[in-house]
Amino acid sequence: MISDFEELCKIDSGKIAIIKNKICLNKLTLKIIDDNLPHAESKEQELRFKPGPADSVNIFSDESMITRVIDNLISNAIKFSPVKSSIDIIIEKNNSEKIKFTVKDYGEGLSENDLKNVFNQFQKLSAKPTGGESSSGLGLSIAKELIELNNGRIWVESKKNQGCSFIFELPEFND
Repeated sequence: MISDFEELCKIDSGKIAIIKNKICLNKLTLKIIDDNLPHAESKEQELRFKPGPADSVNIFSDESMITRVIDNLISNAIKFSPVKSSIDIIIEKNNSEKIKFTVKDYGEGLSENDLKNVFNQFQKLSAKPTGGESSSGLGLSIAKELIELNNGRIWVESKKNQGCSFIFELPEFND
């Protein structure tokens, strides 16, 4: 929680360095999935990865920031999904020169009120972790700030009792 708060303070004060490079989103995502696999396996969850077209899902972003966002979305999906469920991680290239990244879970989903507040700081939502995990209430607000600092946008789609899809888009890297 302290590191989340420190990160938020840096972002809010404008004292965060952005170092953009070409990033292969498929490769980065595989590493983050691998890092989160022990937690998913402890809850008997399946992480199903659908990568984007090989060598064509590159972004120009700050790798540490995007790593933090993807890790937050995947770890949240694990945290709020039932035991023995699946989590889909999908990378797509769309026609608007954007790369779309989706993490879809099949948990209890978010209420209408949650949807209004999901990216607010220190927000505790109605969904509860399914394995007793803790939450600072800062991760999604930090994710939103980091995506916006990298010229992207992030949103959530959810209906109560039908899971959540957290989605972000970032500009495609063009040589």
